[in-house]
Amino acid sequence: MLFYNKVFYNKVEVLSPETHADLRFDPLPDLGFARGATSVPLLAEEFAAACVRFPIVFARGTSESDGADGEVMAHALLSLGSDGNRFIGDNGQWTAPYMPAYIRRYPFVLANLPEDRFAVAFDPECGGFGTEKGDRLYEDGKPSAFLDKEINFLRKVHHGHHRTLEAIRIMQSEELLRPIDINIDRAGNRSTVRNLMAIDEEKLRQIPADKAGEWVANGLMLTMYAQLISMKNLETLV
Repeated sequence: MLFYNKVFYNKVEVLSPETHADLRFDPLPDLGFARGATSVPLLAEEFAAACVRFPIVFARGTSESDGADGEVMAHALLSLGSDGNRFIGDNGQWTAPYMPAYIRRYPFVLANLPEDRFAVAFDPECGGFGTEKGDRLYEDGKPSAFLDKEINFLRKVHHGHHRTLEAIRIMQSEELLRPIDINIDRAGNRSTVRNLMAIDEEKLRQIPADKAGEWVANGLMLTMYAQLISMKNLETLV
């Protein structure tokens, strides 16, 4: 039931100053592109802000996700049913106090190129691109101030994604992730969301003091306890 970030994109096209010299971007009026998402990948650095409103869980990625096939990733749950994103109002506006970076980066994204290279790409069908109004993407053949800002944000998300994968690998190596099922009972209609994981609090408490101190210093401990705190939001979603 997990929807990965790439479901937001109808089409991905690599940006270039030759092809898109006159292209402009006008901010999207709403977040309709994310209305169907039941979850979104989350960066470890976002856990502290996200845990206030979203349940945070771990699940294995697929070929459609930003991680390698089978890589465990973190997700903010946005819904537990078929009703779509619970945090987008009728007017298409975000209703939670924090918006995950994977939503904020749309319609731009880093595209993988051969030889481990990357390029900035965009979804030309998102409805915000044209040549008449909005911020220019290129000026004199170079990225505009607007595009530079977007590129810097994409790089931040990219690096944060890999830091998150590394943090999760540590959790796995210490056997701190336990499988969980989420049972849903709505007016007698019962269902279960499976194949998710969460921090094993009992095992976390048994971590030696020196290692725990190291994790406090590098922020990993905060990340893990934020995940535990976030599970209190499950009741609201259910």
